[in-house]
Amino acid sequence: MEGLTVVSPLKNEKNKKYSFGLQKGEEVIFAGACAGANELEQWVKALQDSLDKEKTEAPTANKKKTKKTGLVQRAKNNMASKTASSVLGKKVMKSIVNEETVALLGTIKKIVKTESGSAKKAEDLEKNLTKITFKCYKLLEANEIDVAVFLSADRLVRDAFELLVRIYNGKDRVSQDKIKEALKKVESLLKSSEEILLQLLTTNLSSKNVLRLSFIFSTLGDAKFLENVLEDPSLAQELEKVISVMEAYTQVQYH
Repeated sequence: MEGLTVVSPLKNEKNKKYSFGLQKGEEVIFAGACAGANELEQWVKALQDSLDKEKTEAPTANKKKTKKTGLVQRAKNNMASKTASSVLGKKVMKSIVNEETVALLGTIKKIVKTESGSAKKAEDLEKNLTKITFKCYKLLEANEIDVAVFLSADRLVRDAFELLVRIYNGKDRVSQDKIKEALKKVESLLKSSEEILLQLLTTNLSSKNVLRLSFIFSTLGDAKFLENVLEDPSLAQELEKVISVMEAYTQVQYH
C-alpha cells in the first residue's frame, strides 16, 4: 500500500475532532471516528505501526512465503487483541475491516452510481457502509453485542451471497424468469438478515445509524437493483470483482 499516510483529524468529517483515516494523495480510502482522545491515539498508533511494518518487511531467501496480512487488518488485530474476550469474537472482527473491504467500496460505489444515475446516492451508500461497518467492528471488539446472534445474520448474508454467485455463473444458461425468482430469494434472505441486525443493534445505534443500515439493505438487497446490475454490460468488470469477493467471503469459517 505504497503512498498511504495516516491522517487525523479528517478535513471533511462533520464531527472531525476524533476522526482518523488512511489517505493516498487527496483520496481518503479508509475513515473512522472514535469516542475520545485515548481511543483515537490507539488507532492512529496501530495504523502507523502497521504502515511502518509494511514499508520495512522484505522476504528472505530461506523464509517460507506466507500470505500478506493487510495494513488495516494488522492495525485492527493490534486493537482487537487488547479488548476482545473470545476467540470467536476475534475471528468475526478480523473479517469486518480489511484492505479488501476498503477497496471493494469503490467498486460498489461505481455500480450504484451507474445503476441509479445518482452520484449522491452512491456517495451516501459508501459513507453509510463505512460508518456501519466501523460501528459493528467497535461493538464486536468491545463484546457489547451477542456474537451468536450476529453470526445468525451473517449466515443469511452468506446464503444470499452463495445464491448470487450461482445466479451469476448460470445467468447465460437459464431463463430470465428463473433469474428473477432467484433474485427475489436473495432479497428475502438479505431482508431477514437486516431484521436480525436491527433487533440486535437498535440499543447500540443512534436513530441516524439505524436509517443508515436500512438504506444499505434497501439499496443493495433490492431484487430489481440486482437484476439491473446483472444485465448491464458496462458493469461486467465491477460485477465480476464483487462476485469474486462474495465467493471468497462464503468460504471463511469462524469455528
